[in-house]
Amino acid sequence: KTGADPREAPELQQAAGFAAEAAKLAQQPGRAKEVFDLYTRAISLDRGNWKYYHERGLAAYAMGRIDTALKDFKDCIDHATGADGARYFTGRIRMEDTFGAGSRDSDTLEIFDELLRYHQDSPFKFLTQARMLALKREWDKANMMLEKADPGFCPGETDAIRGWIHLHREPPDLEGAVRCYSKAI
Repeated sequence: KTGADPREAPELQQAAGFAAEAAKLAQQPGRAKEVFDLYTRAISLDRGNWKYYHERGLAAYAMGRIDTALKDFKDCIDHATGADGARYFTGRIRMEDTFGAGSRDSDTLEIFDELLRYHQDSPFKFLTQARMLALKREWDKANMMLEKADPGFCPGETDAIRGWIHLHREPPDLEGAVRCYSKAI
């Protein structure tokens, strides 16, 4: 049972141990598969911990396993009302994967809109607004939102969004996109 004292539930303590090990590995480049596997083991022992789904979703995304990442983010959202990160990354994945696909753009906007509507104080607020504006091709407004975002929160994300903007505006600025994406990594 999630929320129980781990000392009273050995499987929760073991799950927390797997999660702690995964969190350490997540800081190292190229370890996404190991991180994914450790969070999978943690989830098998504690299916109600939304953080494990969120972190495993990030690892799946890093490995290019988009469908798995989206499923984990959905499970995260289903387990926690305050899963802003999962909502944000679901929208981000859909935005990058389906830009210009008509109805899919509106689905992505709906995900971002839900995050803004129900989580006004989310640290993802300005990043979400920037992505929404970029999806609507309002490039200058998107860049203004990025200026308001906390550069210490979610490092590299503002550069990734700027790279996306350079890549999708007309005409594309490939040099600017590469410059921004390389800073984001």
